[in-house]
Amino acid sequence: MTNSVLGRVNAALFRAIKEILIFSGLALIALTFVGVITRYVLKVNLDWAYEVSILMLVWTAFLGAAAAARMKGHILFDMFLNSLPGKGRFVALLIKDVLILSFIAVGIFFGYKVVLRTLTQNFQTIDVPVGFLYAALPGGFIPMFLFILEQLIEDIKAGPGGAEKKEV
Repeated sequence: MTNSVLGRVNAALFRAIKEILIFSGLALIALTFVGVITRYVLKVNLDWAYEVSILMLVWTAFLGAAAAARMKGHILFDMFLNSLPGKGRFVALLIKDVLILSFIAVGIFFGYKVVLRTLTQNFQTIDVPVGFLYAALPGGFIPMFLFILEQLIEDIKAGPGGAEKKEV
C-alpha cells in the first residue's frame, strides 16, 4: 500500500498474519484428522482436541478477517459507490472508513473488557484461560484497525479526484 511507517508496519503485520493463518489452517486439518482417527479407529477420545480446535478456529476467523481487510476483500457497495460522482464517492469512502474504524474501536474496547473478566476461568480439558478465546476479538480487530486506518489515510491523500479513479 503506502511507504509510510504505518504502511511498513502493516506490511510486516500482514506477512505475520498470513504465516499464522497458514500454520493454523494446517494445524486444524491435522488436529481434525488425528481426532477422527483416534476416535473411530483407535476408540480413544482426545477430549482436549475439541477445545484446542475451537480456539484455533476462532483466532483463525478473526485474523482472517483482518487479512481480508488488508486485501480489501470485504464486501463493499460497489454499485452504489460507482454511481456517485468523484466528490460524492470520496465522501462515501471517508464515511465508510470512519464508520468501520468506529465499530472496530468499540469491538476492541469491549473485547478487552471481556478478556479481563474471563482470564480467571479455564477451559474444562486444557489449562488455558477462557479469556484467550475472547482475546481473538481484539487480537484480530487491532490489526484490522491499523489496516483500515491506512486505507483512510490513502483515501484522504488521494482526494476526490483519486476516489474517482480508485477501483473499490
